[in-house]
Amino acid sequence: MKTFISLFLITISLCTFGQEGFEKGKQGLLYKIIPGNSNSSLIKIGDIVQHSQFVLFGDSIVQNTEESGNQFVKIDSADQPFSTTEVLKKMKLGDSAVIRLSCDSIYTIQSEMAKSQGVTQEQVDAQMPKFITTKGNFIDIYISVKKQYENDSLAMIDFEIAKVKMQAYQQKMQEKMMAEQAKKDKPAFANCEKDLAKFLGAKLKTMKKTKSGAYVQILKQGTGPLCVKGKTAQLRYKGMLLNGFIFDTNIKKPGEEAKPLLDVVVLAGGMIKGFDEGVALLRKGTKAKIYMPCGIAYGAQPPGADIPPYANMVFEVEVVNVK
Repeated sequence: MKTFISLFLITISLCTFGQEGFEKGKQGLLYKIIPGNSNSSLIKIGDIVQHSQFVLFGDSIVQNTEESGNQFVKIDSADQPFSTTEVLKKMKLGDSAVIRLSCDSIYTIQSEMAKSQGVTQEQVDAQMPKFITTKGNFIDIYISVKKQYENDSLAMIDFEIAKVKMQAYQQKMQEKMMAEQAKKDKPAFANCEKDLAKFLGAKLKTMKKTKSGAYVQILKQGTGPLCVKGKTAQLRYKGMLLNGFIFDTNIKKPGEEAKPLLDVVVLAGGMIKGFDEGVALLRKGTKAKIYMPCGIAYGAQPPGADIPPYANMVFEVEVVNVK
């Protein structure tokens, strides 16, 4: 961590007073090497290098391998655009470096590559982060060479250690993201439930309510076997937003070929919670509507652009068979 703090201070100084001290690499890459105390020879093609990496994207830290596990790279003769390999070839064991990537250059090269594949400039701009498309910005990378290996077997032991560290870090970050998302979801889910109750109004009294809060309106009661846990219900269905917009269905329109039934293993967790619980209340031959608040539907991350985040919805279903 001490290395990164000193590199950060060096770069703040360089950014404040201009680009003095940086050497020019390819395609808008700037770099400054800070020599270590090693008498090692320069890194050469064929070597495997373990290096720490600290990346600033604007004012946001997007990577810190001191926490997530160091990077391993095999040095080859190719210089990919914006690759740290170009700088590593000029370094020795114990050296550190500050690398600045021009977002203008990244934008230009990515645009040219995309256009050669038939992608329009509008699509390129929509997919790129605003930080990249804003002129004059840089991505700052701080690297420090930790180890240098001349064959794969020596590197593999340390790589496996780093991989375990990376997996633990990813788990930690996933748990953090889930906790942050749950904090955002709580008030949104509460509003969804209120909005759905208001939408249904007096009809709520005539509906069955599932354990987690879906409402089931029976349109036609079937007389066949119940959709009990573990059995497969074969369904015709239509998924809609509350405004009537149909985002998914297997009910054929006039002139279309028949679509296959939807097979649902009841309460097996393969469907969104509200749908799963609603189907479990139905019998063969039943037609029903299953209304669900966003918290037991798709929540903040719907599967497609047709469904907005935190959308209440209704599924109209017919149980064709239970087996």
